[in-house]
Amino acid sequence: MLVVIDTNILVSSRLSPNGNEGQVLYLFQQSLIEIATTPQIIDEYKRVFQYLHIQKRLKWSKNKMDQYLYNFTLATTLFPGQTVVNVIKNDPDDDKFLACALEAKANYIISGDQHLLKIKKFQKIPIVTAKKFCCLSTNFSINKKSSD
Repeated sequence: MLVVIDTNILVSSRLSPNGNEGQVLYLFQQSLIEIATTPQIIDEYKRVFQYLHIQKRLKWSKNKMDQYLYNFTLATTLFPGQTVVNVIKNDPDDDKFLACALEAKANYIISGDQHLLKIKKFQKIPIVTAKKFCCLSTNFSINKKSSD
């Protein structure tokens, strides 16, 4: 299953590893889902992880943060980021997640961003919260684990 996660899911997964966002990353770490990214999304992840309020909460050294993002990026499925969409008028910066999902033919977009969640579905790709995705993926993850 291929998903796109917006930046707040990745950041929240590190700030609250036991929350729903952390569960999404756990599914990824266990190879139960794949995460699609583009260079534009990776750039945003890097930029947001450098925010002072994020750094203060994580208490990671610059080296640890760089290493985490490097390893995370290597583990994702990188797409070229050549697809362009213009859907979210109130926050066009969020369009990159829709474009990635379209380019990757993703199964889901997982988000905590109201601009994205308000759309509910983009080109037949559901946009769901981490909590909803975890509920939807319960059967998938159990079946996958039992078949390993």
